[in-house]
Amino acid sequence: MRLGVFINGFAARDAERRKAMRECLESAVRSVGDGGVVAALVAEGETAPEVPAGVLVLRVAVKTAPEAGGRPLPYLRDVLDAAAAVLDVDVFCYLNSDLLMDAGDAALLKSGAAKAYVLKSHEIDACSLEDFRARRFKIYVAPRPGFDAVAFERNWWREGGRAHFPAGFILGEWRWDTAYDAIVRTLPPGAGLSASGTYHRRHASAWRAGSAGGRHNDALLRSLGPKLMAVAPSAAATSHTREDTGREALPEVIVSGAADMMPAWCGAWERSGNRNPVRFFADRTWGAAARAVCGRVGTVEDAEAIYKPIRARMKGRAEFKIGWMAKAEIMRRARSEWAVWIDHDVEVQGDLGPIVEYAMKNAEWFASPVYASFCQEDLTEHVAQHGIIVYRPGCEKMARWCRYIEGQGDPNDEHTFMRCFGGYEAAKREVLDLYRPEWYESLQTGAMPIRYEEAVPRLQNSRSTLVHWTSRAMKAPMLEHLRREGRGTLPRTPCGDVDAVYVLGTGSRSGNEELRLSLRSLAANCPWVRKAWVVGADPGFLSPEVGYIPAGDPYTHNKDANIVAKALAAAEHPGVAEKFLLCSDDQLVTRPCGPEDFEPRWLKVYRSSDPWYGKGGNAAWRKRLKKTLERFGDGAKYYQPHIWTPMEKTKVREMCRGVDLATAEDVTIFSWYGNFVNAGGRENFDHAFAHGAAVPQGALHLAYSDAAWAHKSFREALRAMFPAPCRFELRGAEAANQDGRGRAPEGGDALKRWLERGNNCGNNARVG
Repeated sequence: MRLGVFINGFAARDAERRKAMRECLESAVRSVGDGGVVAALVAEGETAPEVPAGVLVLRVAVKTAPEAGGRPLPYLRDVLDAAAAVLDVDVFCYLNSDLLMDAGDAALLKSGAAKAYVLKSHEIDACSLEDFRARRFKIYVAPRPGFDAVAFERNWWREGGRAHFPAGFILGEWRWDTAYDAIVRTLPPGAGLSASGTYHRRHASAWRAGSAGGRHNDALLRSLGPKLMAVAPSAAATSHTREDTGREALPEVIVSGAADMMPAWCGAWERSGNRNPVRFFADRTWGAAARAVCGRVGTVEDAEAIYKPIRARMKGRAEFKIGWMAKAEIMRRARSEWAVWIDHDVEVQGDLGPIVEYAMKNAEWFASPVYASFCQEDLTEHVAQHGIIVYRPGCEKMARWCRYIEGQGDPNDEHTFMRCFGGYEAAKREVLDLYRPEWYESLQTGAMPIRYEEAVPRLQNSRSTLVHWTSRAMKAPMLEHLRREGRGTLPRTPCGDVDAVYVLGTGSRSGNEELRLSLRSLAANCPWVRKAWVVGADPGFLSPEVGYIPAGDPYTHNKDANIVAKALAAAEHPGVAEKFLLCSDDQLVTRPCGPEDFEPRWLKVYRSSDPWYGKGGNAAWRKRLKKTLERFGDGAKYYQPHIWTPMEKTKVREMCRGVDLATAEDVTIFSWYGNFVNAGGRENFDHAFAHGAAVPQGALHLAYSDAAWAHKSFREALRAMFPAPCRFELRGAEAANQDGRGRAPEGGDALKRWLERGNNCGNNARVG
């Protein structure tokens, strides 16, 4: 496909701005490939910028948006229409003029993976264009907030695709990018792709969120309806502020391997919650689909220049063995001071931060699980397991290893490492051991069963940060495991990953049957929910599909403080999705529904003079509610519905910062959170609350009191609604085999105490 890249051209007064524009265009010229076009579109009557060789200056008839408050800014759709009319290409791409583009970005746009693309850029240091071309820069935020580029198949746009995008969004103002991303992600399957790509060098922010044009764009986005707003990132998350300017660069993650493993790997990576920049190295076996999938979570770089000479030396070898030999040289291409190599058959389930920080603090240049620390291996050949490596790519020893490999016929990177550094004992001194049961698990760890059929479920149930499905025979089980219930794909809904977090108290009078029924309603009616979590007491029947975070109820002065503490525990857990529903076990949904059905709802607008808060039953709770609303003053909304409530981890952490839950009384969670984030929403909702024996009919959201549950007929009616066990429950022999021990908690001191109680199998104890 022929690619056309263009900017909105103007004659900048500032010399630095002119330089950035010129270098943006130069990077595009080098990236577009054969038949590509790079252009600056200039509105009629405007002064054209100076452009480098190979760039077209095209005059187009676009008008200035009057809503921009006097700034000479056009409507984005007008600019895209003009580009589609004058650029004779297959795909055309608008690029913010302070960005840099590379060949990987161009390859993604020419892949045919979608009809419409939005690209979120990586924040890099203020490097020169020469340093960018040589990959000598640091990545600070991957990706940065907001979106900086959009692209479309030209024929699709002209034949009706443009109709998906409202005409009024002003280019160069706040929220146009949020809107276009939300629209792209709600297009039919295969039509839209929201991906990471392009690079943005740090500079002082020019954004003005409160400008006339920004307010216009925000109002237009909101007018498109709640379904689109539910998909769009929050205003705060896309404000393009520079609060992170002092942030140190995160270590880059380097991945290469078989193309068919990439969707599963990417799906696991996204669910893990890690934010490191990821760079994939693709060989000739990678097709457009694999490149597109990887482009959604990182950047894709062509590795053929590395592979070609190795193939020539190893003619006749299997491709995967050639990949082994290329591994060290690919690792060496990382741009950060420290980097992380992860094999394509390693399932990332948790936060890499503790592992990487430990390695950076204690290692000279190389860290990986050491074989002798966790299993019996042929120690004359193996020093460390190279499925996960934390290392310094610029270290001379890294270069030495690469030079050594060039002269070897053995493709095994572990063998060559040992020989390069003088045999087992000498090489071992080069490696910091990263093996801990909570960090890493594979077929080679501890007392892993030798029998294949026993090893597979053990890996499936592992809660280690990294699960390594070693050996080629294990690739198919890994893919089956990750793809089961859609878990090995990228987000299944336009809103991205959403989890359900249940806060659970102690002392259930019904064997936690209420939780069981609620989970069944979740599984049956909310297939878009990625994973369920339980925070609190362990009910004893949870399958590996449910994460468990132990928590007690320490606050006697305020029941709501215990709920807040559990919500905060979920928000601080790296495995929980950024967006989640906060759920109670006495709530459920009665029919299939989508994320839009959980739009924030409120019951009353607070007025300090309203006597309602001092009357009626449960005076203590009404007092706490009133104190919560007093935080925000008259006009605050009483959010206290008995339905699952959408929240974001980042916002929960911000809300709780500096609050002492041991003494706080003004923390009824739903009203606190809803007003803290200014959730808006609407009054009243499709909701029923049962107090008696009869189950209300017709409502989507159903909650009930202890009095209702006390009625046998009520319980039987709920059981009839959800009679079958679901994916969140252990069944039959599985439950019996627990032998009353329950699940291991997800790490930390609680895990230590659990292990000390004897719930383990040697040094290969399960986490979760």
